[in-house]
Amino acid sequence: AELEDLRQFRSRAQDRDELFQTLTITKRRLQAAQLQLSLASSQCVGAHEDRLSHQAEACERERCLQRDNARLQDEVALLRQELEAKEEELEALREHHPDIVALEARLASKEKACALAREGMDRLTSQLAETEERLLHSERCRQTEAQEASTKLSEALAKVSLLNSPVP
Repeated sequence: AELEDLRQFRSRAQDRDELFQTLTITKRRLQAAQLQLSLASSQCVGAHEDRLSHQAEACERERCLQRDNARLQDEVALLRQELEAKEEELEALREHHPDIVALEARLASKEKACALAREGMDRLTSQLAETEERLLHSERCRQTEAQEASTKLSEALAKVSLLNSPVP
């Protein structure tokens, strides 16, 4: 009977040692999974912060372009009004004065200014289109990064879930 008790004691001690080793291995796996989860979370946060930074920069550039565009449109409107007034003045002078060469030169100068303003508007419109294109590209990149980070996070969570499941 004592021999049988000793065998059972030895068997329970071996079972306890094996359980302790399994527990140690499981703890190490859990720590590794937690580290992976932490890394995936950091990458997720970093990608999100980068995306927000890029969006803020693009929005600021777009606001500047919109302000410039509005300013140029105002300038063009003023130049058009001035041009109309000068055309009316020229007609009146042509009727009363034969020497209008100087006035025609001034009118040509105003027309040149209008053309330059139109070119500036066209340039700003082009820049605005480029900014919108960059914003779309940036958004697509952000979505890709977010999807990758989400996948990594899901994988890490699955590993943690496996490690937390009971050992058979």
